[in-house]
Amino acid sequence: MPGATLIDPRPPTPRFRRTIERLPLGPRRVIVVAAIGGLILTGALPPAARGADSVGSGAGADGGATGGAAPPGVVGKSTVAQDAAWLAAKAAHRTILGPDGRLLALEPSAPDLPALELPTAKRLVTTDTALVVEPPGVGRDDLGMSFVDANYWNFCAPGGATVAAYYWGSSRVTARPAGYYVEPYGPRRVRTYWASADTISGYPTKGRSYLMYVAEQVFPPGWATPGLAEFSYYPTLGATLPDTRDALNWEISGHAPGWATWYYALQPTWGSRWSEARLHADVAWDIGYDNRPVVAAVNTAYLPNWSRSLGHTIVIVGYDDIARTYTYMDTCGKACNGSAGNRNGGVYTISQRALYLAIASWGTGYLY
Repeated sequence: MPGATLIDPRPPTPRFRRTIERLPLGPRRVIVVAAIGGLILTGALPPAARGADSVGSGAGADGGATGGAAPPGVVGKSTVAQDAAWLAAKAAHRTILGPDGRLLALEPSAPDLPALELPTAKRLVTTDTALVVEPPGVGRDDLGMSFVDANYWNFCAPGGATVAAYYWGSSRVTARPAGYYVEPYGPRRVRTYWASADTISGYPTKGRSYLMYVAEQVFPPGWATPGLAEFSYYPTLGATLPDTRDALNWEISGHAPGWATWYYALQPTWGSRWSEARLHADVAWDIGYDNRPVVAAVNTAYLPNWSRSLGHTIVIVGYDDIARTYTYMDTCGKACNGSAGNRNGGVYTISQRALYLAIASWGTGYLY
């Protein structure tokens, strides 16, 4: 491909960093402290958070989720150091998609891409992905067997990865064979059976088999344990953004060499590049030019379909610069999030300012 070159990442360092820091607070209190700390930094609580319980204790009126986006400071499984030249090209949007969906970095000597007129509004097709919903923490699996597993309430990162991976090939999500899934380690190990499409929870879903594979079985090189979610604590604290990045790149590459720089990079909520304008530029480029979504870790207090505050993973699938809104997908169903504005999967609209504050408040960033 003229003017483009493939820059392979360095092989991952063969070591493992402890997934959960030994913090003096219990895991649920860590989530609350992180959320409150972020809100203090970004200003007053939005209306959705005032008087709301910041963590749920189970499948009550507010649902069973206690937070599936790991708080700032939690160290995950990833050992990947993405190539600096590729990261610089990605940050400057000096990239093009290859025929296999891999992001190619332009050579430094190559001329800039022609000025692009990105659409003022664009939304990815969500017919299938709107039906990606995490399994409830209490219910029946696709064989009709009863189960109780509070880890499932916090599978928003695997849910977000499932939605994002769909846009590199829908069949991996909609046609994965049914199978049994069990936590690979940890104090709670429950065996359940899931198909790619079902109505067992009382509403139609797609992609549950793949979502559970990502949550409990995906195993990128360099990880010491499988599964995107961290299972050392019960219920799980969820997943870090670097781990979500690795799982996504590993999956959308088809486990190919050079997977670590296939597409996604992390933009944290600090450094000279972090700003509301850069968030918008990344969303508009990825969706408007590449037709790919952006994955974000947010404080739910700012989301219109939540009435309480916790760390959560969502997928940005659209933007509208006339209305100044973003469109996002949330895989937490009504049992997971019982707020009045929530549905079993679906698509939601939020102001561009509110989503920026939601990301800034949680304090870990987004994948673009």
